[in-house]
Amino acid sequence: MTVAREEANTACHKLVVDMLYEARIQANCDYKHRIEKVKTKKGAVRNLRLTREQYMRVIPWWLAGNEQCWDMIIDRWYAEGWVEMHESCRQRRLMMPGAPHHQGNSHLRQYAARWVSEFISSF
Repeated sequence: MTVAREEANTACHKLVVDMLYEARIQANCDYKHRIEKVKTKKGAVRNLRLTREQYMRVIPWWLAGNEQCWDMIIDRWYAEGWVEMHESCRQRRLMMPGAPHHQGNSHLRQYAARWVSEFISSF
């Protein structure tokens, strides 16, 4: 039971970190679209850094009515060292020879089956 709890905690932590990362990118898109009236895609605004005031103008729907929570999330993006760490991780990902993950849009079961068949066929 303890191992399962540790795995769940690790997975949940990763999901929350990913959610916060995606929230920033989505806020960048929303700002461009709703405020500047420019249609854009996530890739084009991935490295955009808005001001705190600009982020406060595009509170996500899932935080509607809870501006204090959104403000705390924004605080994280402006915390000392966050930008440096974020840029360092980005540079490390850019140096990878391929995709940062190999599963793509496959379900885990499909990915595992493909991996096993490729592994077996290599013998």
